[in-house]
Amino acid sequence: MSERPIIVANWKLGLDYNQSIALAREIANDAPELTKHAHLILSPSAIAIHGVVAEFGDPVPVSFAAQNICTEVTGAFTGETSIAAVQQLGCRYVIVGHSERRQKYGETDEQVAKKIRLVFEFGLIPVLCVGETYEERQSGQAEIIVEKQLQKGLSKIQMTENQQLMVAYEPIWAIGTGQAIHPDQARMMAMVVHQQMVNMFPEPVAKNAILLYGGSVDSHTISTFVDRRVIRGVIVGGASQNFDDFRALVLALANK
Repeated sequence: MSERPIIVANWKLGLDYNQSIALAREIANDAPELTKHAHLILSPSAIAIHGVVAEFGDPVPVSFAAQNICTEVTGAFTGETSIAAVQQLGCRYVIVGHSERRQKYGETDEQVAKKIRLVFEFGLIPVLCVGETYEERQSGQAEIIVEKQLQKGLSKIQMTENQQLMVAYEPIWAIGTGQAIHPDQARMMAMVVHQQMVNMFPEPVAKNAILLYGGSVDSHTISTFVDRRVIRGVIVGGASQNFDDFRALVLALANK
């Protein structure tokens, strides 16, 4: 992994197929400039992955992530996304356990753990999302919640020094609200994540966990979160779905 800051662009369901291709084309055209400042990981909807990847030349200057996968490799699971398919389409990363999956679709820690195991089995890199609700933070439970999500989400794997993991701390109450957490609080939680990784895995393995922050990040705030020591990058939603906003986000890291 490059030492450049990392930006995971989660397009969610914000773009249709044609819009996804158009945005990918703009990013591809400007990739020589953008990739100087950040390692870009684009995460379109599953149906758009093939078309988005096709917009980039060889060697591909960016990476790609699936927004979700099924807990099973194959079978009677109508409407689910195959990990084998996203791997074949060029994805190197998979977002797992995003709060929208947990809250809107009832995804459990057990399902998250199964997906993490599959991601590793297929040689891909999981982006494990963890974070607390506003009520949990107000009641002083934020650290406990995040620790439990890590414990349960990583319970089915035995990481080695050759494997990599991204952990994205996203306080649920800050996602899409315009209300970002204070950078010092984000860094404090990143240290909690790091300590939990050390508790669960040998130190050389725990060091392979790259910490990201997500939650109402934009071009005005990104540089306050990314310090390249504790928080290596960000996962962004709305600010990644428009080329001008995304370009501004990346260029805001020019001096980091």
